[in-house]
Amino acid sequence: MQKNVTSYEDLEKKFEAAGQPILSILENIHDGFLVMDHQCTIIYLNRVTATHLKIKREEVLGRNLWVVLPNAVNSEFQYQMYKAISLDKASCFESFYEPLQTYFEITVHPTKEMVVIYCKDITERRQSEKLIDHMNYYDMLTGLPNLKLFQDRLEQMMMYSKSHHESIAIMMIDLARLKSFKDPLGFQISDHLLKEIAAKLKELISNNGTVSRMNRDKFVCFFVHSERQRLFKILEKMLSLLSNPILIQGESRLLTPSIGVSMYPFNGETPQKLLSQAESAMTFVKNKGGNQYCFFKQEMERDIRKNYVLMAELSKATLNHEFQMFYQPLFDTKTGHISSVEALLRWKHPVYGYISPYDFIPLAEETGAIIGIGQWVLKEACNQIKDWHSQGIYSCSLSINFSARQLQQEGVVSAVKETILATGIEPHLLKIEVTESVMMVNVETTIDTLYDLKEIGVQIVIDDFGTYYSSLQYLKNFPLDIIKIDRCFIRDMVEHSKEREVVKMIIDLGHQLGMKVVAEGVENDDQYRMLKEYQCDEVQGYLFSKPIPAEEVNHFFI
Repeated sequence: MQKNVTSYEDLEKKFEAAGQPILSILENIHDGFLVMDHQCTIIYLNRVTATHLKIKREEVLGRNLWVVLPNAVNSEFQYQMYKAISLDKASCFESFYEPLQTYFEITVHPTKEMVVIYCKDITERRQSEKLIDHMNYYDMLTGLPNLKLFQDRLEQMMMYSKSHHESIAIMMIDLARLKSFKDPLGFQISDHLLKEIAAKLKELISNNGTVSRMNRDKFVCFFVHSERQRLFKILEKMLSLLSNPILIQGESRLLTPSIGVSMYPFNGETPQKLLSQAESAMTFVKNKGGNQYCFFKQEMERDIRKNYVLMAELSKATLNHEFQMFYQPLFDTKTGHISSVEALLRWKHPVYGYISPYDFIPLAEETGAIIGIGQWVLKEACNQIKDWHSQGIYSCSLSINFSARQLQQEGVVSAVKETILATGIEPHLLKIEVTESVMMVNVETTIDTLYDLKEIGVQIVIDDFGTYYSSLQYLKNFPLDIIKIDRCFIRDMVEHSKEREVVKMIIDLGHQLGMKVVAEGVENDDQYRMLKEYQCDEVQGYLFSKPIPAEEVNHFFI
């Protein structure tokens, strides 16, 4: 021990001989300073070093550095220090000391007599760098890889799969209606929902791929598989996961997932190309109404280019008188006479001819053109009722379809009321049809709007009943007058007892709640006979009439 003290005193004398109060300075700096001999015996360490390492100076002076710091043996710090001593050359490097969970920037300066070590705590700086690095490669909300990291991983996996004869599915997912949750529910809840979706997708893909959140409300993932059947199972689970009702603040709400799939190596050789094709397939699905997945086909890109043209021309279609109204009659099962009519919109495009509403209504929803189109349909329908009045036809009601965006539009109730007053028709002759999926968008707002419409005197119809997640609670809460059974149940009811039971149950349920029940898509006599037997109130379908122009409807009134 005497030798160690002497060494310390010798060091102090050398500092004093230099004419500088160096020890005083070293004791008051914010960084660590340690001196040892070439056998790694500690000669001096300042107060900060002792504090950093959580040791007492008097207990370590004269001891071997590696005895004092056993966790540093065989570390990068030991390697770099011995390298500097052997080369007799100063060295600066960074090292992580695990027991303290601390990053140090270390300078080792060997001389003939001693080795001087200067260390600076850079943990805070490294944590900031890690945060910046994380921000560069990960989505801050969900913690998922961002698109840059996703593409890097996909590229690496493509190289691996090429040599291992595996396929990669790139799946782009659009969650329609997710944006509509934000305003009424607040960003905190919608952010929580995004995190939940991200976690579920990550769990579903597991270690077989990567999930990334793209801009806005889209996700993309890739899935590595050697058997196509595994891919189909994943896609079915994904669709079920994302289309099931989500309980938020005690209310069930629906998303509408659209999933587009491209395949490596069949569809492309670069991440950018595969992502573009997955997006094309996703857009194709979205334009068809969503709630399904679709694999990329070359003709989709042509259809998407066509859709961009249609989207641009939708806003001018009303001014150019390109929209036409067709009407499909409904018949009373007791009398066999026409009882009401459904108005169906058609677009006669100057280049593409007649375009189905299934093709252009989703585009109109996306662009917002649906608001202007909906106002035109409302006026046309009310004017048609007025025209039938002028011909002495007073008892036939007419229904029009409302989309989710129309129903959420501010002032929609006033617009309906003003149009009814302007045309002078009886309000109960106008029926507004909404699908189950439309009703489940912002449920509270939808209920309020439908009650306000009901107060005017119009009838409310729920269309496509049974295709989503029908709930008795919804039927009790919504001001409904009529239930329309979806055609998918009618189509199979003759051959399948399950569908027959569903149809009969819906009819009985509707009657118990004081509602009329309509069956749509009736195409043959057997279906009609069963529906009459089950006491369905009205029927609609090609067995009786396809959608026809207004003037052709008149002969049904004779």
